[in-house]
Amino acid sequence: MVVGMWTYQHQHDIAASASAVWPLYCDVANWPRWDEGMERVDLDGAFTVNSTGVMHVRGFGPVPFVLSAVEAPRRFDTDSAMDGFTLRFEHHLEPINDGRHSRITHRVIITGPAAEQVGPVMGPNVTADIPHSMARIAELAEAVAESATGEA
Repeated sequence: MVVGMWTYQHQHDIAASASAVWPLYCDVANWPRWDEGMERVDLDGAFTVNSTGVMHVRGFGPVPFVLSAVEAPRRFDTDSAMDGFTLRFEHHLEPINDGRHSRITHRVIITGPAAEQVGPVMGPNVTADIPHSMARIAELAEAVAESATGEA
């Protein structure tokens, strides 16, 4: 059986290492600092595979999720099972240049029987603020990196 799929991806290169970004990812209570689409995020347990939580998304309400992949400090994925489709957010960190810089990649994948219908409608709404969120997380991580090295 062929399952429908819809995808979106955005990359952002930053002047900070993955170790400066990773703590921002792990601190789910503070995701709204860098993702303005979030009102609040709750995680039941540690930032590990199979931990569950709820994202309270502005204009959409609560969205349960599970951490489906966690590979510190390289990536984490969240999956939210919905009626007829699954919404996956992938967050990847890749060292570039001298390792003091990173490439952040955020990918959204909608799969399942309803993906081909839901993706074109829901996808652009879900992904609209990703470039801004990535710029914000870059700003926060770069500030951490600068304070750690004493650069201004």
